[in-house]
Amino acid sequence: MSRVEILPPGFLNLFINWEEWVQRDFELPKYTNEKVVIEHTSINPNKSAHIGHLRNSCIGDTLVRLLRRVGYHVEVHNYIDDLGNQLADTVVGLLNIPLSGEYERFGDYCWDLYATTNKEYQTVEKAPI
Repeated sequence: MSRVEILPPGFLNLFINWEEWVQRDFELPKYTNEKVVIEHTSINPNKSAHIGHLRNSCIGDTLVRLLRRVGYHVEVHNYIDDLGNQLADTVVGLLNIPLSGEYERFGDYCWDLYATTNKEYQTVEKAPI
């Protein structure tokens, strides 16, 4: 590695000297057959996806494949999220909650509407009967 850089709010940047890296010999660890659980990439389907979600999917899948390659029994939890409940809450918001503001993307509007709807649920749950 040529250098390490730590930046706010908690990023760790590693810079690799590729000329040195390709000269190294790497050996895989011995077969272990231990069980590990990898949970990765839970994207909220009511929110606009971005390149970071794709990056996290690639990192999670690569880690799973590497661990399997070296002999671990890997259980993958790749939650797609509960689209049914989130979609239903968003529809409740569309039908019952006036939300003002300007949004460039419909997904951003839906995200705010979903959050507002869930805040309203908490208000209703606390109301006296």
